[in-house]
Amino acid sequence: MRLVRDRRQQATIPGMATVQYESKENAGHRFWTARYGRYAIRIDANRPGLYRWGITLEGRSIRKGTAPGRDQAADAVSQALEELPRQRSSPSARQLRILRQS
Repeated sequence: MRLVRDRRQQATIPGMATVQYESKENAGHRFWTARYGRYAIRIDANRPGLYRWGITLEGRSIRKGTAPGRDQAADAVSQALEELPRQRSSPSARQLRILRQS
């Protein structure tokens, strides 16, 4: 597998998440990857007019979809990211144990 790094492209939509994508290529297959906090994003250009996108968290798929173009896929990703929690609002189980012990 040979990854060719292209250029970075930033998708900015007012009032939406800003994500910087890195363009890559593997055996003629083009795709874009990005990170947004703890989320990993990938947009695949499988065939003309079909761009699959996905958002994962710790290796698990949490959102996915398709779009007719790369820009529309980036817009859909930004919209989906806005709906996801950025950070945990409640304390973790470990933090609760520490609080109870003090």
